[in-house]
Amino acid sequence: MPPKRKANVRAGQRLSGPLGGERVVWEYHYVTLTRVPGYGFGIAVSGGRDNPHFTNGDPAIAISDVLKAGPAEGKLQ
Repeated sequence: MPPKRKANVRAGQRLSGPLGGERVVWEYHYVTLTRVPGYGFGIAVSGGRDNPHFTNGDPAIAISDVLKAGPAEGKLQ
């Protein structure tokens, strides 16, 4: 049986602050994904230091796709 890996997933939401400023509130979700040989975790990851966001240069990493019938389907949106 392949080892289970934990993925720390967070989703951000921009909210207006009390003085009209903007702040980001992070919500954390913990899921356990099991890697399937030849298929992986069933997610596509984009971003990072080597591939920052094209408009603002943000190096954050994001899950850009959840593959159908993969180990992450139904666990990540």
